[in-house]
Amino acid sequence: MKTSVIALFLCFISIMISLVCKNEVITQDIKSDCFKPYSWQESDSSLLFINGTKVVWQLNYNLKKGKPYFSPLNTIDEHDLVWLRPSDHPWHYGLWFSWKYINDVNFWEEDKSTGLSEGYAKVENVVKTINLDFSATVKMNISYSKEPGIPMLLEKRTYKFTPPDKKGNYYIDWIFDWVVQNDTVTLNRTLPEKLGGPEYGGYAGLSYRATENMSQHKYIHSNNWENNEDIVGYGEKAKWMDLSGYLGESTYASGLTIINHPNNMYDKVPWYIYKKDVFAFFNPSPVYNKPITLMPRERIQYKYRTLINSKALSRFKIEQHYQNFINSYTN
Repeated sequence: MKTSVIALFLCFISIMISLVCKNEVITQDIKSDCFKPYSWQESDSSLLFINGTKVVWQLNYNLKKGKPYFSPLNTIDEHDLVWLRPSDHPWHYGLWFSWKYINDVNFWEEDKSTGLSEGYAKVENVVKTINLDFSATVKMNISYSKEPGIPMLLEKRTYKFTPPDKKGNYYIDWIFDWVVQNDTVTLNRTLPEKLGGPEYGGYAGLSYRATENMSQHKYIHSNNWENNEDIVGYGEKAKWMDLSGYLGESTYASGLTIINHPNNMYDKVPWYIYKKDVFAFFNPSPVYNKPITLMPRERIQYKYRTLINSKALSRFKIEQHYQNFINSYTN
């Protein structure tokens, strides 16, 4: 007992010294049982979480493009899980959120020469809070307009980050709060194939494009479904979905899980999948089956949790995370 108390006291003293020495960013280089050698780096367009000298994750936000994204998004043993701006779809940003159409204006695809979408999204008022336990919160506002000027939709977005646990796994919570402005807003998608659209239709929202270095892909979700084959579209409903595979020469599978909060529009959300060869993508698509129409001044809120799994999780473990997630946000 006495040894534990002394260790905690020394840990506290070390933290206080670190805080005094670091005014801008809390940087922890203490090699002890209380903290691993984690640190932060930040700029006016990014926040990086670092383990030793290696980046674990990087949140990037271009104030003019309105599509914050994560790249790299590493496991604790330095395998990147995302594929940033692949040549087939340079508007795929690893792990990111984007509506497809807002009032028939395309916010998803981008002009390959300018890198800009038809719709105009702008990030403002980014506030970062970094905590002693290496958790963090980032808040920002995003406006969506047909062109620079009066917005159709305003968003308040919050990211909540946890440090890696003993197994190197960590999670990111996404909290969205949208308010319609003066005119009715319709959130829409390309019609999915099962409803008469093209093979690739149905996607919109929080999205994950897996690294090209992933092999032996396996999708699973909360309804005891799993798939190892190429598949496009899908659209079945579930509480969560996980994609795992082997990264590079790794001898074990790693992956990423997205959990849908039951207070979103759907307890079980339709899931869009695109899997052909190394092209592996999925997202919870609230507009998969039908558009969402919102009246002026109407407000909607969504919450998701993304689990970054250095080693792929069992269904049982993911269900535990699901329960923890919904208990964290009961209102």
